[in-house]
Parts: sequence; C-alpha cells; structure tokens
Amino acid sequence: MGAEPEGEEESPFDSKGDPRVHFLMNLILSSIFAYIVLWGLDLIGALEFSTLRLVLGTIILMGLTQVLVLSD
Repeated sequence: MGAEPEGEEESPFDSKGDPRVHFLMNLILSSIFAYIVLWGLDLIGALEFSTLRLVLGTIILMGLTQVLVLSD
C-alpha cells in the first residue's frame, strides 16, 4: 500500500522462494540425473553402479548447482 511506489506491483517472479523447497528440488533432480548417468555408464560397461557412487554423484551435482545457479 504505502510502501510501494504507485504503479509498481510486486511480480510473483521477484520472490526468491523458500530455500527448503530449492534444496529439496535440487536434491531430487540431482539424484535422478546422477542415477541416469550412472545407469548409462553401467550399461556400456564403463563404470559399475553402486549406492556410494550415486550418493557422491548427487552431492557433487548439488554442490555444482548451488555454486553455479543459486548463489547471488
């Protein structure tokens, strides 16, 4: 009302959102991507699929995403 200059409305795209939602989406998407990559490498015989590799791949992808996309 009084805090915003007249003619300017807050866009829903201006919101940064809840960081917990960003973290959860990053976790889910990174783990799916790591799973697909490891599955493909296992399929062609380049690398054996393991849970440890899946966890490490997910952590690495989440870290890269945080550094490259979500940092201000």
